[in-house]
Amino acid sequence: MAGSRIVRAFRETSQENKVGCSIEEPGVRKRQKTESLHFSEQIGVAKPVREGNQGTESGSPVLAIPTLENRFQVDFRTLSVHHPQLQPWFVTGTDVYDFLEPEAVVAMSKALLLQFYSIDAVFLPGRLVPRVFNRVLYLNWLKRLLDDTGCSDICGLDIGTGHSLIYPMLGHSLYGWKFIATDIDPASLLVAAENIRVNHLSPLVSLVDRSATPDVLFLDIVASSRVTFTMCNPPFYATYEQLVGKYFLRKTHSMSIPLIKASYSELVHPDGGEVGFVTKMIAESVKSRSLVKWYTTLLGQFESVSQVLANLYTAGITNSTVSELSGSSSQSLGKTRRWIVAWSFGVDRPRIAAAQLKKLKGTGIDPAHLPVKTLETVKITTEMGIVQLGERVDLMLLGSVGYEMEIKDDEVLLSFNEGIWTRAYRRKMARLEADEIVKRQKLEDEMPWKYVFLIYLDPHDTLIVWWKRGDDTKIFNSFQGWLRKNFNDVTMCPK
Repeated sequence: MAGSRIVRAFRETSQENKVGCSIEEPGVRKRQKTESLHFSEQIGVAKPVREGNQGTESGSPVLAIPTLENRFQVDFRTLSVHHPQLQPWFVTGTDVYDFLEPEAVVAMSKALLLQFYSIDAVFLPGRLVPRVFNRVLYLNWLKRLLDDTGCSDICGLDIGTGHSLIYPMLGHSLYGWKFIATDIDPASLLVAAENIRVNHLSPLVSLVDRSATPDVLFLDIVASSRVTFTMCNPPFYATYEQLVGKYFLRKTHSMSIPLIKASYSELVHPDGGEVGFVTKMIAESVKSRSLVKWYTTLLGQFESVSQVLANLYTAGITNSTVSELSGSSSQSLGKTRRWIVAWSFGVDRPRIAAAQLKKLKGTGIDPAHLPVKTLETVKITTEMGIVQLGERVDLMLLGSVGYEMEIKDDEVLLSFNEGIWTRAYRRKMARLEADEIVKRQKLEDEMPWKYVFLIYLDPHDTLIVWWKRGDDTKIFNSFQGWLRKNFNDVTMCPK
């Protein structure tokens, strides 16, 4: 597109096989490359044919579906039988696929999308090509978050969808979600519209042109449309110099560096990089609040996590979570590290274990800014199954007003409006007249429960208490203490 700034990485043919990076603009001479850049990507090595990937009787090879459980491993040679356009990109005489070439990356991404997700992708030359399994990891994580917090009839908002429309297409293919997708680049929007047409996604996916209003991310959209979550993969860098510096290589051992093509706006956000972009998201979310169940974003630099969590704390947002994405394959994260931060103005809480937060402690992040732990292990020593535990809890709460218990084979769901197990509650109830208690109970029966706990056994037969709903950490801590005090003589029976 005329006037656009294109970032290109180009390969040297020197012995060290390094890459320089330049920005090309109309009428502007190319920058001189001074050092090498390392864009974090790997060469993909075709894995040996495994059980489940053997050829059929007719001789046509079968591919196992890549998942997080099998670490997104794909037999590239077998894939190339189904998609012959991949075959020229194997290094001669080897099973090594050359991810250093942009055209090879395009061919691989298209093949993976078509083979495993029935997506016929259209890409715009000169733009970033999505690494498919990176995107799948983000969507997998979102699915767990939405399941944990009881979301249904999902509609996502993809902020800065790009030419590939990758998140909406994968989100619909994987989970049947609907999407609204925005972008500020008219050329990218044209190709995104073609992806909708080719893959028959209208009206399940709709586009919003932000080129005239780039400073507004989503406020007007969520005010007029039902949106369950937002997602975003913002430009990582604030300046071109920061981009170059981040990947500056010291003169060490020889290494192969991939070529990268991207528009300037895909890599650089002049107003503070990814932190500036997410700060704008937080500011808008404070205005739209519960119009969206979950606001989420991807972060590419760990130092950004601390700043974003601090901004959430300053904004008074107390329901948040952060996770590091993990995966292992040449088409997933490999050695690259990515983080997701999500926040909500609702009271439904996802599973956040101590181990998840432990990774962030001692990293310079203020402990006060960390998300609140919502999973607690309760060590209790008399054999008792989960059903008997629920019955014992129900018996101990007998006479209390304002709670509901649902006991299943492997879990106990307890809902209430205040700390009904505490002495303070019993003293308060003792002061009420009988008719006042009846009125209070009737009123509470018509209201949604303020607090919900789920008690269950994990795969290792350890008792877990999950704080599923509520806005007061003290209530959660009090309930854990009550369980420990009254069940310290109990050993849970395995399932």
